[in-house]
Amino acid sequence: MEVLNSQRIRLVTLFCALVAGVVSLHSMSVLSALTTVAFYVLLIWNAIIDAYTKTLLVWVTNTAIVIALLHSVWLYHSDFTTWGSSLLWGLLICVPLILSSLLTGGRMLGVGDVRLLIALVCWHGTHILDALVIAIVAAGVVSLVGLVIRRLDRHATIPFGPYLVGGSWITSVSKDFVSLAQSVI
Repeated sequence: MEVLNSQRIRLVTLFCALVAGVVSLHSMSVLSALTTVAFYVLLIWNAIIDAYTKTLLVWVTNTAIVIALLHSVWLYHSDFTTWGSSLLWGLLICVPLILSSLLTGGRMLGVGDVRLLIALVCWHGTHILDALVIAIVAAGVVSLVGLVIRRLDRHATIPFGPYLVGGSWITSVSKDFVSLAQSVI
């Protein structure tokens, strides 16, 4: 895969992940900031691969799930209210999507996208709706523009992974950036 060997893509991936880590350093510990960088390096790299190949690498997504779970354990310890809310959101969002993916043979949403969404639910917990709304709106706008300028036809498919990762990154960075700005004011 030529995408994996691109120096520019590696630098963009690392830069975006470092931005998320540095911004999160204000409100979290160094260990949490490091897990943020590792999480977003994996996700952004996988999103770029998805944009080129329409395939999410299973081992990358599974590693991101493990990192997200460890990060959540570090942040929430035994706060069962947070864990319960996250589990409920995960079930409400992911179960119907995985069923629709399996029933349609992946034509509407691939299983890899649902697996990626599981990683994001583990990472964001109850804030997953913020990331999901951003992803859906961004994908819709790009699709609509593609249809209007005739770069896409109505049967075209677009990879949804980059939009999920972008929505997640925007949610993480904006939440931490607002927290940082409020502490300065």
